[in-house]
This record gives sequence, C-alpha cells and structure tokens, in this order.
Amino acid sequence: MGSRSISSFVNGVTKPVSALEFKDALDAACRPQFPTATWYRDRPLALAVSGGLDSMALTHLAVELSRTVPQFRVAGYPVTSVVGLIVDHGLREGSAEEAMKVAAAIRDIGAAPTIRTLKWGQLVRHGIVPADLSNVESMARKLRYWYLGKILRNLGAPVLLLGHHEDDQYETVLMRLLGGHSYRGLRGMQPMNDMPETHGLYGVHKSGLIADQQSTRPSVRFRPTQREQKRLRNIFREEHRKVPVDTSTRQPVGISAFHDNVYLGDDPRVPYLTPVHTEGGGKCVIRPLLGFSKDRLRATLEARGISWFEDHTNADQTLTMRNAVRHIVRNHTLPRALQKESILALSQKARRRVEHEEAEARRLLTRHGVAKNFDPCAGTLIIDLPSMRPKRRKKHDRLFGARAEARKPRQKLIAALALRQLIDFVTPETNLPPPSAMGNVVMRLFPELRPSSDPAPPRPTAFGIAGVLFEPIVRPDSVRWFLSRAPYTSKQNLPNFLYDWRIAGEAPPTPEQKAACPPAPPSPPRGWHSMKMRRLWDGRFWFSIDSTVKERFHVRPYDTTHARAFKRRLLPHQLARMEELLKHYAPGKVRTTLPALYLADHDAPMTRESVGNLTLIGLPTMRIQLPGTEEWVRCHCTYKKVDTTRGCMELPYDEHVKTDQSPTAEQA
Repeated sequence: MGSRSISSFVNGVTKPVSALEFKDALDAACRPQFPTATWYRDRPLALAVSGGLDSMALTHLAVELSRTVPQFRVAGYPVTSVVGLIVDHGLREGSAEEAMKVAAAIRDIGAAPTIRTLKWGQLVRHGIVPADLSNVESMARKLRYWYLGKILRNLGAPVLLLGHHEDDQYETVLMRLLGGHSYRGLRGMQPMNDMPETHGLYGVHKSGLIADQQSTRPSVRFRPTQREQKRLRNIFREEHRKVPVDTSTRQPVGISAFHDNVYLGDDPRVPYLTPVHTEGGGKCVIRPLLGFSKDRLRATLEARGISWFEDHTNADQTLTMRNAVRHIVRNHTLPRALQKESILALSQKARRRVEHEEAEARRLLTRHGVAKNFDPCAGTLIIDLPSMRPKRRKKHDRLFGARAEARKPRQKLIAALALRQLIDFVTPETNLPPPSAMGNVVMRLFPELRPSSDPAPPRPTAFGIAGVLFEPIVRPDSVRWFLSRAPYTSKQNLPNFLYDWRIAGEAPPTPEQKAACPPAPPSPPRGWHSMKMRRLWDGRFWFSIDSTVKERFHVRPYDTTHARAFKRRLLPHQLARMEELLKHYAPGKVRTTLPALYLADHDAPMTRESVGNLTLIGLPTMRIQLPGTEEWVRCHCTYKKVDTTRGCMELPYDEHVKTDQSPTAEQA
C-alpha cells in the first residue's frame, strides 16, 4: 500500500460531491431505526476506513457534513462526532505502520481514529500461517466484521458507514451475472443491511433493544413527550365534556369487551403466562456512496487537497475475481449490454422487482391475518393460510382455466416468499431457504397451486424445513398449521449454553455433602454477579445468568430424564401450574425444545466439552424454578428479533392444544 500524491490539477470535468448531496444520499439510504420513537440520544457516527480513495472520501464527506449541518441525524440519532474504524489484518509486514498512517490522515481530516488488529492466535498456535490459507480472504472478512461489531457496541454507534461506490456496484453485479445468479442476486449491494458476520453477538446482531431499555441511560425512548401528553389530556377532556354520561344506567365494562383485546384471565382453561420479550435493534451497515462514481469521489478529494492510499494488490488481476473483472472493464470495450449504464439499470430493475414481490407477500400475510398466534415463550406459531384459488367472475369463461394456470408460477413465488417470512418466526437457522428450494413446501400448504393434471392432493401430514416442524390442525372447514422448532435428532449436537463461575483449585464437595441437600448452593453466597452480555441459544433465545455462587450453569433442552427429579422438588401448586402450562403452551414434543436451566456438579470438568452430572432447576421461559433457588441464581431470556407486524393476532390458546397428543405430567 503506497500513498497517492495529489494531482497537480483539479478535475474540471467531473463535479465533486457536496456535503448536502451526501446528506441526501445518506437520508435516502438510512431510514430511522425506530420510527415510533419520540427521543434519540446523541451518538457517534462510525465509518469503516481502509485508507483507499472511497473510504477517505467517505470520511471527508461525513466530517464536512457534521460541520455544515450540526446535529444532523443518521437512523434517527443526532450525530455528535465522526469516528473512523481502522482494522489491521496483520497478514503482512508493515500493516501496523500503514494503519498508523491512515489514522494520522483521517485525524487531519477531522475524524477520530480507532485501530484494531485482528487476532490469529488460535491458528498460529496450531502452526498455521493465516496468509497461506486459501480462504484467508473470507476468514479475514468474518473477523473484520466481528471486530467492527464489537467496536460499534462499545462506542454506542447505531450504524457503520461503508465506502462502496457506484463502480463497486457495477463490478459486483457483473460478477454475479457471470456467475449465473438469478435476478434476486443481480440486485447487487443494498444501501442498508443488518451487520453481516455477527450472528450471536448481542447488541449487534438483531438485538440489544431490551437491554438498552432496561439500562439507566437508554439510547431511545418511546413514551410520548410532555407536550404530546398534555395535548392528549386536553383532547380527552374535551371529548368527555361533549358526551354526557348517565351514571344511573351505566354498566361496568370489562376489558375483554374492547375490540381486538384478549384478556386471557377470563378463560379459566387458559393459564396466563407472561410473554417473553422479543428483541429489537441491532447494528446496520449503510452504503451512502452507491450513487456516486469513483471519478466524482476522486474529484472530491482532489478539490480538497486530500491524499489517499493505493493498495497495489488491487492491480493484480490474478489475485481475485473482482480484480480480474476490474481489469477487463478498464482495458477492454465491453458490449453495450455489459457496460456500466446497462448493468446498473439491470440492477435497479431487479431491485424493484424483488421489492414488489416482497411487498405482495407481505400484503398476503397482512390482508388475511395469516399469523394467528405467536408464542415467544415456546417459540411456536399458528397460521391459517388463505386459498389462492382464483374466483370465477363469469359463468361462461372458456379462458378461465388457462389464465389460472398461467398465474400459478407467480402465485407459487409469492407463497414461497410469504412462507419464508413465517418460517423466520420459529427457525433456529441463520439463513432462510431460498424461494427456489420451497417448491415442495408450497405444494403441501397450497394444494390448489398444483398442476391441474396432477392427482388429488394427499391428506395433510407433518413435515419439516429449516429446523421448523409444520403440523396440521385439521378443522371441518379448513386446515391450520402449527409451527414449532423441530425436535432434536439423536445425531444432532444439543444446543448448550454454559457459564462457569467456579474458581480453579477450589475443593469439590464430597458425595455425602452433595446427597444431603441437592441442589442447594455448595459455596457461600456472595454479591450478585451478572454476565456482561447475553448469549444466543439455539438461534432463538438470548440468555443471561445472574448468580451469587461459584457454580457452573447450563442452558440445555428440557429433558424428561431430569424432569422427574425436578417435579418431585416442586411444591404442589407449582407442579400443577407446570403441568397446565406445558399442556397449553408446549404440547407434544414441543416441550423437548424448551430451554431449561441446569446446575452442574461442583466437581464437573472445567472444559467446555464436558457436561458432567446435571440437575434441572428451572424452565426460564415458563417462569418455573425450584423453590429457594431464585435466591442464588436468576436466568433472564428474550426471544430473537421477529417482525410481529405481519398480521399477527392473539387467539385463545386452546386452538392449538392437541390433548390427545399431549403427554401427561408424568410422561413429561
């Protein structure tokens, strides 16, 4: 990497990018993170800086905007400062010195630099040289985003700005076109995305809102302002004066009388269970320069006399696919269909097409209220799918059948997109199945979309996809589907979240001591110690544990072998409530996917792989815990981030209770 000297002349043809142009592009790419919020705390604006032309132009424009428009907002947050994040990959000699030079350059521009060096110690300890690996580029990308996510969390920055520009977009779409991608892949890079490569990092990957709202200094508030509260009080007062109330004939109205309100306490068959909070928030990456060419960014830096650094590896056309494509574009005249304007127009067309399809799938879910009941305590969902059979408008329409057959491919695609959104509620997997892989699922759930030449559809049966089990609930007039986490197989590693507060060298208790009072804490109480950050369990629940004892705790699936001893230690009313909750909220094998809190033997090995003897002490999502254990251990959990605005409605829970398939308390 070498320094690029400033041109002796200012580009007089290409117009530099102004701060206000950059602000318009930033506002268009980054919408408010919480549209219903009434107040945002000031936050720094973080930029990913490599020292190249694009990142240096991004730094200059962000600093210039902060000076031109003080307290401008990004994702709704007022910006107080600009921070440049520099990641030293440490893969070649001199990278540390280069990072220091980049830090000095952006400091001169007006941004505060922060340098982090990637740690490759685990590979080095095994005698592996990271630079010699064939997949070192992908590994470096994962580590880089993981480090950047941690820095964002520590800084409190809500977004990370990246310097990808119009020419990068052109190269990306061209590579995907050469790779045979469908139109969904030809959209290219999106202006706004969730932070990639950070799955399981709390506060970064689609999470953090619950902890933020529980803190003493939340970054966002949702309660109405005092002015709005005063205005609402005046409106209610005026309405009360206009409508006379006859107190002699007024009857008490229960809460269940109001529209769209379900008061579960009115139904004695349904035990009330406080729902687990669903997460929100998370960090995003923003690409505000996708609408600006590299020439305009170069002209911007030249006009301000700002130098940048050139990475000489980008000129090696044999190093990466992108370098090869860049060499072809610069040194050869491509057909008009493969030139920049045509490829970018193709990308815009593909993006609009995908947006229209996703919007149509969302309308299908919302208009018909498909998601009938979502329970975050057990991670289950009930759906009532509408019929996609077209209605005949004319009695004698000879082309009706042909038109219906012609619409089926489009209807299958919309159905697949809608099902992906529903699967996202329950699945433990990171990536959803592509629409092209959901043909069989669509045929099972929408038999009317099968070809007319096919035989009659079979009777609905249970099936699984993406870690989600679909079970039919056959009704006289329709079929509903009960979605739950698929049971764990014998060959599958069970999800295991552990936290060990023991001190090495402490003598373990004797067998007589353990048999005397299990599961009482064998170590003396101390002050409450809490985990710094929650951790993801089974891709669905975020957990944290507070404890006053030096013990090892596990969060593992509910196991019937440990449940017998657990039930014997429960009080009678606790046991009765547990049986009732499991019957209504976790019927059948759903309970085997519930997270349970276990206490390991004090003499269990210190290794992460070893589990040792476990004692079940609680079901956190069911709010059940052994009497007395809450004095020395507490478990906090939230459900993963899901979009609950997709037509979800609360219905009585007995809709999905299959009593004949639900095991009794003794079988649980």
